[in-house]
Amino acid sequence: MTLTKLQQRHDRRKREKLRKQYLRDRLKEPMFPLAESLANALGDIAPGTPLTAPELQRCLRRVADIRAGKARRSGWLEVMESLNAKQRA
Repeated sequence: MTLTKLQQRHDRRKREKLRKQYLRDRLKEPMFPLAESLANALGDIAPGTPLTAPELQRCLRRVADIRAGKARRSGWLEVMESLNAKQRA
């Protein structure tokens, strides 16, 4: 069943409202800057990005999975490294 245009607009506005509330609540939590070594290991988050404790915990788990070979490193660093390798060749 497809939603009508009015229902789609309502759903989109509801999602936007929830996202704004999440961002306001996020600012109330203590923030920790992401270390450069972890940012390099993750590849998709810039160094120094402020993270909440749960976000930092998820990042640490991702780093462990990447090092164990369960997940791939992603993001802009991987792209930049591949471009640099092509330029060197």
